[in-house]
Amino acid sequence: GYAGQRPYLFHGTIADNLRLAAPGASDAHLRAVAEAAQVMRFAAALPQGLDTVIGERGFGLSGGEARRIGLARLLLRDPQLLLLDEPTAFLDPDTEADLLRTLAAFARGRSVVIATHSETAMRWADTRLTLTAGGARLASEVTP
Repeated sequence: GYAGQRPYLFHGTIADNLRLAAPGASDAHLRAVAEAAQVMRFAAALPQGLDTVIGERGFGLSGGEARRIGLARLLLRDPQLLLLDEPTAFLDPDTEADLLRTLAAFARGRSVVIATHSETAMRWADTRLTLTAGGARLASEVTP
């Protein structure tokens, strides 16, 4: 499953946008995933919560909020391979830490490829490949 920097968001409720990944998801499961992906961190403050209508392309949301909806969709799909493109960009340190804890728990038994500039997210990796203008180098490898 892929969670990119600009997830596709359509005009509809936050819940409808989440259900794009799992149309049959129960309200309870949807809320649990929204909690795990830190969507509820902002949705709980909205008058209608997950039933709040957002605009096309996530109009009305910040970049970090839109990314969290994309990550929640990924969790709903339950893939064995996670491709994450800057999943913690534009997040405050507390939200980033909480989201990385969720991803670490979800990633058990799965393969994860993450593109990031975040030092915190980089520390989460078992193997780091650093890309520079001059090429790529294996920065570190941790063996269990």
